[in-house]
Amino acid sequence: MGKLPHSLDEIENDWMEDIATDSILSDRDTQKRLAGKLMVDQSLKQSHPISLRVPDADMEAIRLKAAKAGIPYQTLIKSVLHQFATSEH
Repeated sequence: MGKLPHSLDEIENDWMEDIATDSILSDRDTQKRLAGKLMVDQSLKQSHPISLRVPDADMEAIRLKAAKAGIPYQTLIKSVLHQFATSEH
């Protein structure tokens, strides 16, 4: 087993890279996914529910990308929002 990422940002970056390159899931991806789920669950225990309208085509694309990455689509959305919220750009 390889070393698991230590930060949520590192996991998110790996997920985004996998999604962008349409990487095939491997044991490493499974490890990342499990570690990411644990970290997301722990870091998002206190969260704020939101409701928003998303175009059908965008939701379809998000669901497909999440499926390719092997993660739930809501986790992908939360990851993207977290990356945006914590970026310095």
